[in-house]
This record gives sequence, C-alpha cells and structure tokens, in this order.
Amino acid sequence: MTRVKGIVILLILCVATMFSCTNNISHIEESSKAEETGYPKGQVQIECIYYNGMLWSYDVYSSDLQSLKELPIDVTFIGQTLINDPWEIPSENFYTSHIKTGRNVYITLLGDALYIENQEEHRYYRYIP
Repeated sequence: MTRVKGIVILLILCVATMFSCTNNISHIEESSKAEETGYPKGQVQIECIYYNGMLWSYDVYSSDLQSLKELPIDVTFIGQTLINDPWEIPSENFYTSHIKTGRNVYITLLGDALYIENQEEHRYYRYIP
C-alpha cells in the first residue's frame, strides 16, 4: 500500500512539473516579454518538439553540439515538423512550440537526440528529451 502511495505521489509530481513548463493562463498575447526567455507571457517558454511519447527541448547544455553545420553520421531522417503552436505544449508527433513547420527532423541511432534543420541558416539544432 505504501509503495502504491509513493508511485501515485511521484506520478502527480511528474505531471505537475510538466504543466509548470508553461504559464498558459490565456491565449491573449501580451506585449511584455518574459525576462529569461524572451517569449511573451502565457506562451510555452522553451523551443520544443514532441516525438515518440517524449517532449524534446533545445539542448542548452552541450554548447559544442547545439548548432552544427553538418549532421553527425549516426542520424536518420524521421519526418518534418507539422504544427507550431507557441501557446500549447506539443502532444503529438512532430508538433512543436517555437519551431517553424516543414523543418526536417533527424534522430540519432541511439535515440538520445533529435536534430532539426534550419534551412535558412544552413544549420542543424540539437534537441534532447
């Protein structure tokens, strides 16, 4: 019984953490910007993409891998970004927040990173779960 309570509490904390990523009170765009991200209040505050049951966000930690001119050799093309909605956390494959539609998406063979192509800049940006 105690184990079940612990699992339920952990599950509640995980869901609460997921919803805390956004301050989605209203769909009314406000002119003031969030201090840390530059996105308007009420929008999702990170660049992210949903794929294969996970939310992937822009890799701010690996500065040498964040933006590449060429793809690593261990990646496979998996599709293109479909819907960009900065007001909602993506919940379907290839739906994004703050990533333009029609961008090519690649995954590493290990499945530990996605790369999204920015055709205008001729660069590939790394996203991690």
